[in-house]
Amino acid sequence: MTEQKNRILLTALIALVALNVCMTGYLIYAKDSVRASAIELKPSQSDVSKEAALNIAKPMVDFFNQRDIDGLYQAFSELARVQVTKEKVRESVEKLYPITGTITEYVYSHAQASGVQDGKSFFVLFYKLRLQGGSMPIGELKITVAKEGEKYDVYGFFVSAKQP
Repeated sequence: MTEQKNRILLTALIALVALNVCMTGYLIYAKDSVRASAIELKPSQSDVSKEAALNIAKPMVDFFNQRDIDGLYQAFSELARVQVTKEKVRESVEKLYPITGTITEYVYSHAQASGVQDGKSFFVLFYKLRLQGGSMPIGELKITVAKEGEKYDVYGFFVSAKQP
């Protein structure tokens, strides 16, 4: 009888070990699949062409240089405008003018993929700047955009200046 109990316990133990090995293998495989899916969901920096990046920056830089707060504000997506008032944009830009002056030259540097939400791919576009009329001669421009199909919506516009 004890030999039969031992055999049953040994069989149950072997079955549990086999089940444990199978579950561990499944979890490792599932974790790799999830990781692969997440990678596929992240947009690629190559999803934004240099031409598109320059076309996005041009009106923004023009509005900034002309001190056209209304134009700059309207260039933002509807969702971005809901989150920030025109007065807040005006205050921020007016603080920048003494430091940056105008943007005399801008060159697209690169894009940084931020993720995907609601079918839109988000990117931060980076530009190097040459400035004139302010206290700093060079700077950087970051424009946050969402791409849906071939359409880009602007969510952020950040200018920073620095000494060479």
